[in-house]
Amino acid sequence: MQCWWFRPVSWRPVVVPPARNQVTVSQRKLLLLAFGPFGSWLENSTDQVSRAVFERLTEQGVAARREVLETRLATVRGLVDSLKGEVPRAVLACGLSGRSTGVQVERRARNLLDFSVPDVGGEQPRHEPVLAGAPQALLSEVNFPVLLEALKAAGVDASLSDDAGSYICNALYFLLLEALQGRSVPVVFLHLPPLPGLARADEKEHPTMALELQVRALLAAAEQLLAESPA
Repeated sequence: MQCWWFRPVSWRPVVVPPARNQVTVSQRKLLLLAFGPFGSWLENSTDQVSRAVFERLTEQGVAARREVLETRLATVRGLVDSLKGEVPRAVLACGLSGRSTGVQVERRARNLLDFSVPDVGGEQPRHEPVLAGAPQALLSEVNFPVLLEALKAAGVDASLSDDAGSYICNALYFLLLEALQGRSVPVVFLHLPPLPGLARADEKEHPTMALELQVRALLAAAEQLLAESPA
């Protein structure tokens, strides 16, 4: 006998929609970072290299976001602060090194600002920390032996480095590692040689590396970072 107040119902799972500002793991993007001109460099080859890499990644269906940053301390601080609201799947940053003959894979960043020349905003801190109270250095958790092997397999002259300098590149790397630690986001910084014919105000001679080789380097690094990402 069925009670009049009882109505059998079929069970259905309750699906809670994500918050409007919540990005699912599958929607998170590879963040590709490069820089604009600085010092005596009238151009920054990482702009051109990252543009070519972004186009290749898009053709391959890889979700990516590219940012070319002003070589200014305030700019990199603002960029890293913005990641608190939208955590990327992985971060591949690159900077120009006028003394490098090959790709330098930076393993760590130091908590040090010691600018030999001002940034483009005129700021020139000397012997100051990037973040007060933070560790003296932070190490990336990327699998460096595998990454280095991938770069060499792509025909790229590459080596590991423990000194990212004390300028904007190092500051960006340190801020990224500090902001994303414990978030399962692979982060790495590559220093790239200048492209052939890159304009420089003082016209000093410098080593160069062909565009296609630098593109191969970033594509190989991007592939490795995405492979290490839990997404």
